[in-house]
Amino acid sequence: MGDFLLMGFEYAEGRHSDLSPGSPDLVTMAATLAELASWECPDLPVLPVEKRWAHCADGPDSLATITGSALVHADLTAENVIIGDRPWVVDWAWPSRGAPWLDAAAMVARLIQAGHEPAEAEAWAASVPAWRAAPPAAIGAYARLRASLAAARGAPIAHAWRRYLSYLEGERNL
Repeated sequence: MGDFLLMGFEYAEGRHSDLSPGSPDLVTMAATLAELASWECPDLPVLPVEKRWAHCADGPDSLATITGSALVHADLTAENVIIGDRPWVVDWAWPSRGAPWLDAAAMVARLIQAGHEPAEAEAWAASVPAWRAAPPAAIGAYARLRASLAAARGAPIAHAWRRYLSYLEGERNL
């Protein structure tokens, strides 16, 4: 018997999360990311982030900063978290293995895109323990990588990543 792909589906009652400033969903999102960051990646053929994004990294040193053994969603958006009787993280098209803080870092750019100032978005991320443990230089390397990826794809999030990078390089001096 050859290789096969198994997909499972479950209906999740709810609505997309709201990332706008002042949204009550921000507390739920932080708790969800804290839990997600604690999950070890299962022993499955999941692509490590250093391979997934090698083509847009500054080099091997920047890739080394994002490696890890956590299960990483790698594409969290407001639409990928359904708020219902509990939060549901959906659309796992890019499951990856990497540093446990990567999804929180990506959410910083999503919050900026939703109208938060970069400092506010980072203050929100500080409620996620894995984020607080992330080396600042690693966050900068990851932001450069994701900004490069978004720009290459012409993705709307590219502007938020550029804005975050300007903040990191200016106010945070990374």
